[in-house]
Amino acid sequence: MCTHFWTSRRMFQNFERLMIYGTFLLLSSCSENRIDSTVRILSRHANDSIMESQELFSSEDGKYIYRKYNENGKLQKVEPYENMLLHGLKEEYYYAGNVKKLETYSFGKKNGMSKAFYGSGELLIEAMYNMDTTMYLKKFYKNGQLISDIPLIKGKLDSTATYYDEKGRVLKKGFFKNNKKHGRWVYYNLDGTTYAEEYYNNGKVQNFKKLNN
Repeated sequence: MCTHFWTSRRMFQNFERLMIYGTFLLLSSCSENRIDSTVRILSRHANDSIMESQELFSSEDGKYIYRKYNENGKLQKVEPYENMLLHGLKEEYYYAGNVKKLETYSFGKKNGMSKAFYGSGELLIEAMYNMDTTMYLKKFYKNGQLISDIPLIKGKLDSTATYYDEKGRVLKKGFFKNNKKHGRWVYYNLDGTTYAEEYYNNGKVQNFKKLNN
């Protein structure tokens, strides 16, 4: 009698454990597209790794962060939104996971510093924006030397632009007017002497003169 009682009790306990485990699996399967109470998975890769996710902060003002990953789990993109518009620091990454681009947005418009990087990590482009208007744009070689320094006026090329080689020597210099080359452009030898002159009128070459030094 006692043996039968303890055997029945063990069977009941095993059944109870199975029920608890089954309930856990059921709840897990129902919530497989959730990481926690604020993050949900939007899509997955063929290997079942996360492709896209959305982290919700406030449903009232549409504030959330969108993230995209490659199939190896490396982050590829981060986009913060508010009122359904890009707002904050947008991040883009190369396939390997290193930073490709950083851009600051204010309610859908570029506003503030933006930077782009070579795949090896060095700074490639640095730009400043004021509500989608480009204030200045600089490009760099991998060694950090400027490729070009072009100030912009109200988002347009309307000033003198200078271009350099990797050692910082001036290669050419000239003027832009309304985004087009205009006036005299000078080209230099590596020793700093003038190599040639070119004259433009609203983007069209008017005259080219090679100089003998």
